[in-house]
Amino acid sequence: MGKIVPPLMLIAVVLFPVYRCIRSLQQPDVSAKWHWFIAIIAGLVHSLSWALWFVAMANA
Repeated sequence: MGKIVPPLMLIAVVLFPVYRCIRSLQQPDVSAKWHWFIAIIAGLVHSLSWALWFVAMANA
């Protein structure tokens, strides 16, 4: 369970903002698009940092 759930959570951190951004593109509100773009970038950085941490711990 510990080897399945953390990677799925990392994927969800990236995919949920992407989903919300795509949904907000259907609406003409510009501020929502900018908000979700920032959320996507933050999610990617967060996921990459955790992936790097997992690789570092696996090699230790």
